[in-house]
Amino acid sequence: MSYRKQGSSSYSRVRPGLRPPVIHHPGWVPPDNLVKDVKAEVDKHPERRTASDLEAMTYLNTAASAAPLSDQWTRIYMYVCREYMVAKFGKVPEGTEFLNEYKTLRPDDVRELDHLKDWIFRAQQRELKKKASAGRVESAKKPEK
Repeated sequence: MSYRKQGSSSYSRVRPGLRPPVIHHPGWVPPDNLVKDVKAEVDKHPERRTASDLEAMTYLNTAASAAPLSDQWTRIYMYVCREYMVAKFGKVPEGTEFLNEYKTLRPDDVRELDHLKDWIFRAQQRELKKKASAGRVESAKKPEK
């Protein structure tokens, strides 16, 4: 997984201690096991400047529930699913061997995946800024004793 060094800010610079939300397609909630794995990965890489393949997979999982994916997005989704399973289980589990057809991505697929990860990261940054400013507003409203 690559974590590009370019970009605006990192999670921890918005407000230390805030964890970015798991971005998913509106109306569809990702499975709990993916949310747990995404949160663990975010905690391992707080200074990154783009979303991970796992976060992209989580978004695509919910997007695929809302509407069929195009051929290109299906290839990308199968690729990130395979990468996730190999990282989590050490191999592609029995019954999902078809994922071995997706060991690499075409250059245009890599570009689209990178764009998706950057979009997810920007969406997370917007949500974190909202949370941080809401926290400042709440703390400003608290009366002093």
